[in-house]
Amino acid sequence: MDKAAATLDILALQLGADQVRIRPWHEGLRDGLVRHANDARVSRFLRNRFPYPYTDETATNFFRMFATEPRPFVFAIVRVSPDGAEEAIGGMGLTFESPTEVHAHTAELGYWLGAAFWGNGIMTAAVRAFLRDFVEPHRMSRQPVPLSRIVAFGDVANMGSLKVLRANGFEDEGVMRRHGFKNGVFYDSFVLARVFIDESADSSAKETAA
Repeated sequence: MDKAAATLDILALQLGADQVRIRPWHEGLRDGLVRHANDARVSRFLRNRFPYPYTDETATNFFRMFATEPRPFVFAIVRVSPDGAEEAIGGMGLTFESPTEVHAHTAELGYWLGAAFWGNGIMTAAVRAFLRDFVEPHRMSRQPVPLSRIVAFGDVANMGSLKVLRANGFEDEGVMRRHGFKNGVFYDSFVLARVFIDESADSSAKETAA
């Protein structure tokens, strides 16, 4: 799974003459990152590690993180013009716990998209393509146990994100009351998950634990 992440290049959808693709982050995407991330509407439903304002210095720290603490499952959502020019318009990725933890088979899905691109079905298509072309073909190679569960959390007021997840096979698992605290306000969080169940994955997990 790690090897596939390093060279990931997934077509999410066609946007007019442009393509929207999921690719690894690189310094050439800095301008688009700052342009679209520096928006209170975007940061509103994200964790505090995604700050507002999002400055050039924030972007520098973000790219420095990749050099010092590699995160192979964090990707850019990129608009690619017919001449090959790239612009970062969002991001998405998976976060895993330690491979020695009891939840090593679970990943948390997170994503964001620049407000200028809301309402075009981009995030729904990006999550669908990410699951279809990356997660499902490679999840069995995840060590020490296969990836068998993806969970997503978010403010219950974020109806757009709920629609994205439900459209991609995530099922409601409940609501955590006063789960988050941002901008001086407590909020309830939804919990949705997509679970992959198959005998080979369960057998592999049992063999690893034995």
